[in-house]
Amino acid sequence: MATQNTGQRRIVRPKAVKFITILVLASAIIAYWLMARAVQGIDLRLTPSSTVNKFLTDFPLLTPFLFFFELFSPSVLRHFIPIMLGGGAAWWVSTQLIEILYDLPDSASAARLLSRLQGGISGKPLVINRLNFATQQNEKELLRIGGPGYVVLGESDVAVTELNGRFERVLSSGRQKLRRFEKIVTVLDLREQERQRDAVTLVTKEGLALKTNLRINFHLQRRPNPAQPNNIYTFDDESVRKAAFATRVVPNGLLRWDAQPIHVVVTHLRRIIANKRLDELIDPNYVYEAAPHPEIQRVMQQDARDELADMGIYLVSAHITALEMSADMHEMLITYWKTFGEKAKALDERPQDPEFDAPEIER
Repeated sequence: MATQNTGQRRIVRPKAVKFITILVLASAIIAYWLMARAVQGIDLRLTPSSTVNKFLTDFPLLTPFLFFFELFSPSVLRHFIPIMLGGGAAWWVSTQLIEILYDLPDSASAARLLSRLQGGISGKPLVINRLNFATQQNEKELLRIGGPGYVVLGESDVAVTELNGRFERVLSSGRQKLRRFEKIVTVLDLREQERQRDAVTLVTKEGLALKTNLRINFHLQRRPNPAQPNNIYTFDDESVRKAAFATRVVPNGLLRWDAQPIHVVVTHLRRIIANKRLDELIDPNYVYEAAPHPEIQRVMQQDARDELADMGIYLVSAHITALEMSADMHEMLITYWKTFGEKAKALDERPQDPEFDAPEIER
């Protein structure tokens, strides 16, 4: 895929930059070292110290190595004191700036981040806990700010990352390396999910209220190829991306991808019931408590499945229980039909008058 190819190109480039940076720094340090020796004008062959004389007497074959002894002379090494002090001060200022800039809890976190940005990834990889990911995101600078660094995902988890506010790639289970400033946006569960909502209120075409219980099963859309031993749960990268960014803002907070299918199914069920009269929903065998018609359930499931597919979610099944009325509505209908029956019976028992045509009662 395009994301994978782009990622491979990005992996090669930092390694080359890092090698060139190290080479330039090493060359600069050696040049500075030689310059310090030349400035001091040290020549142990002309003015050898007593220690050097004793050393050369004991090891005469090491005379050609006097040049290296000159490099490590205290008068030469003292020229590195300003560099070390300046480097230490630069490190301290950088950690303080990073701590303030990224709102880190302490200087140690800033130092770890600075060390990782310089290529020094150390320590154990961070194990991602999907259930407590929000807490981890606040506590771990690797998740708040991004890589480089290593993370470990569970076998049923998949993560979506971003770089500079844009979607970057999808990470599968196992050990994964985050690139520079690449951070995990969310962690999704690849297993099949089940949700249930009881006492769902429905309104018929006449405005009569019904209630039912709803149970659905769903999961992220998967690839057609079978699972592998090292990757039990297959997934489609594009579907994972859609589900990760399908979060909606509601008055009570955020509505994540796994909370949306039940809302979508309820919406379609209410639309179907709103276009039907109570007589069409009542099963004669159950009187006022009707088993849902297979056609209602089939249309509800298909419509909801089509809408959820655009979110990267596959609806496995959706089931509703009997359509029930409230006790008050039930009693009202009994009274209505009882009154209607009494009127019809009274008309039937009325004496027949050949000159009087009784109007027919619509049944």
